[in-house]
Amino acid sequence: MLLLLTGSVCSGKTTIAHRCATVERLVVHDFDEVGVPEDADASWRQRTLELWAERAIAYEDAGRDLLLSGQSPLGEALAVPTAPLMGRISACLLDVSDTERLRRLDERDPGKWTTADKQDFLAWAAWHRGHAADPTYRPEVITADGWPHMLWDRWSDWQAGDPRWQVEIIDTTDKSLDECVAAVRAWIDAARHPNREG
Repeated sequence: MLLLLTGSVCSGKTTIAHRCATVERLVVHDFDEVGVPEDADASWRQRTLELWAERAIAYEDAGRDLLLSGQSPLGEALAVPTAPLMGRISACLLDVSDTERLRRLDERDPGKWTTADKQDFLAWAAWHRGHAADPTYRPEVITADGWPHMLWDRWSDWQAGDPRWQVEIIDTTDKSLDECVAAVRAWIDAARHPNREG
């Protein structure tokens, strides 16, 4: 199973993911640990997600699930060529208020980002919110100029409210790290045992 922990920068993905590494039968990786080229774009992200999907399948064959933290949204995970070979895919969006995101960004990388960069991060976060709630929300953001092997028609006709389109949303703005980790662990458990929740 691929457990996708996604969101824009400074939502807490990597820190929270690594705090989940003790969960039984779970392997934790950060998307960017394979290296990020200077010219990284949507096509690169989608090609790389396919590599992670292949690893998720190998982990699944060994009886383990992959928790992958990164910025790839559910729509990309469903569209990679090997997606049907995975037992399941579940996505969780870690979100944070714009003000807190900028505060964390300045604390983490003081002086590194321009105002335009910061606005891009906030726009990407806003898009993630829309995408998590509705598959019809501006799909061109990921489909235009993407990797040509992506199979967008797997979900391109789905509408808001489709039961196949489910993204857990956890707002980390006012939560402690322990609270965030507990919420992500609860999502992992629910994703692994969907029949418990009906």
